[in-house]
Amino acid sequence: INGDPKCTQFHDPDQGKALYRLSGMPALKTVVLLSIGPILNQFFSAIEGIVQTIWVNKAMGKKGIASISSYMPFENICRAFGLTAACSGSNAVGGFIATNKYNKEEGSQVICDLLRVCIIIGIVTPAVLCPTVKMAVKWFGASEEIVNLGYKYIFPILICTFVTCIYLAYTGFLIGEGRTMLYACITIVTSIMNIAFFCPLFILGFKIGIVGAGISTVLSQGIA
Repeated sequence: INGDPKCTQFHDPDQGKALYRLSGMPALKTVVLLSIGPILNQFFSAIEGIVQTIWVNKAMGKKGIASISSYMPFENICRAFGLTAACSGSNAVGGFIATNKYNKEEGSQVICDLLRVCIIIGIVTPAVLCPTVKMAVKWFGASEEIVNLGYKYIFPILICTFVTCIYLAYTGFLIGEGRTMLYACITIVTSIMNIAFFCPLFILGFKIGIVGAGISTVLSQGIA
């Protein structure tokens, strides 16, 4: 790669390897290799959701499952903002590489700006949702018991929206550089930490109830 003319305008320390990962191979091979990481991520994310539900069911039964399900749309709202930052970062970093404008200063500035956005989202989202989600879920038709139980689950997730956004944004930066296998490793380790260690530890070990499922989700993302 070091002698490739396409890489002579680059100032990045990997000497054009990012460009090679994204466009240096035949199109079909590039698509196949870059899709392995996201496919593994989706597979383990599905397993994570199933196993987490099993832990909650063991501790609290059907009421616990109903509580998590009732608040799932609001958890997805938090993730949606993070995925927006991830998509923006991936497109920006990939664009720098594709146009031969990739350098440490511009890339760092993009990351810095997106982190600022994550901070704003991390403040605004819980400020809006924490006082309103219980009313929304009650309006959906959930019983008072389910509303109060599910709020214990969603509260730490809402408060730590910033952590979720940062976690997802950084995975987007990795995808933009074509580092999809590293992206897969990070997300898989996050899922394993959640369902194999933190979730059973908080729910069954410390016996703190459904709030443990929310804390374990945020904690595993924060560590990653």
